[in-house]
Parts: sequence; C-alpha cells; structure tokens
Amino acid sequence: MNARMPLRFARQARLFMFVVTLALAGCGVSSTTVGGNEKPPPGEIPTVGSTTGSAVETASPLPQSTSTTDTVVYREPVAAISFGMTGGGVVPPVATEASGRGILYINDYSFAYRIDVKDVRSVQKVTLHLGEKGSNGPTIADISPRARTSEAPITGTLVEGVLHESELAGPMEGKGFPDLRAAALAGRVYVLVQTMEYPEGELRGQYLGDG
Repeated sequence: MNARMPLRFARQARLFMFVVTLALAGCGVSSTTVGGNEKPPPGEIPTVGSTTGSAVETASPLPQSTSTTDTVVYREPVAAISFGMTGGGVVPPVATEASGRGILYINDYSFAYRIDVKDVRSVQKVTLHLGEKGSNGPTIADISPRARTSEAPITGTLVEGVLHESELAGPMEGKGFPDLRAAALAGRVYVLVQTMEYPEGELRGQYLGDG
C-alpha cells in the first residue's frame, strides 16, 4: 500500500469534521469542541456589560448567554462574533423596547449567522452593512427572513442561515469571505433590523473591538 494513503485519509477526516462543525454552527447547533477546547456550560460566557465593550475568548461556537447587551468574539478556527443589538445603535438612535443579539460565524471559507430578538414587531428587512460605529454605510448582504413576520411581538430567533460569496453586494461585491472576515473583526460590519414602525432601522449591532 502507498505510504501516503494513511496521511491522505487523516487529512480528509479532519476536513470532514471541520465542515460538519460549520454546518452545525449554521443550523444553530453547537459542536462539542473548537480548537481542542471543551464546550463551556450554558451561561458561562464572558459578559462585559455593554455593547461598547468586548472580550476575546476561545470556546465553542453558539454562545449560550441570553444577554443582549454584551459583546464577545471567539477566535479560530471559526470566529464567532457575538454582539448586542439596540435602538441606541441605530443612526440616528431610536427609542424602542425591542432588543436583540447577533452572532456571526465566519472564517476565510464560510459565513453563517443567527439573529435573536426580543419584542420586535413587523420586521421588513435584516441586512448587513459596511460602516463604522456612529455612521451609516452601504448594504453588503440581505439576510431577511423568507416569510413576512407577524405583527405580534417576536421573541426568539428571527433569522439564521448561511451566506454565499455570490450574495455579497455593494463594496463587497466580487470580494470573498477573507475581506468580510477582516472587516467584521475590525468593527466595520453591522447588522440592521428594519421594521414597519422604524423603516430606517429599529435595532443595530456590531462587534466593536477589544475595548
């Protein structure tokens, strides 16, 4: 037997497990380990108390924290960027009782997302934008729910899925996930939830760096 066969099979096995991890993350299912680190118990996710702070940890994808005001980011092999979403982040700010939490799972080869909300009504669009904190920027992807949402308050997962590079638009059109990943980790990608009451945006959130 060719001596290289076991090595090739080992590489294929590692690649298969990596793809399975990404698929589970995109479906809202957390894997047992990432980068050799054990999954933390539910709720034991670092919390920094505001949408302007952040922490860098290595842990399982899909943080279990129910807070909508903290900002957490996880490193390789998949950067799981978690952030709170509020009306105060919208430019200009809006007064709303609704809140949310976004999680972007991203590396150089894939991009998945999950947006959870509380007390949001009549969602019209959910979009990704390129822009710094305190400024509005162009749309780079539309991740809106396929079905029109109810006029009754929504609490729970609003939308989740996987983005393809061909769906990138605006200044990201023709570029790839490495560019999107770099922009997100630099705090230049934000998520905007637009509703019937607030067509310019009711909730906004983005990773704001390590401080």
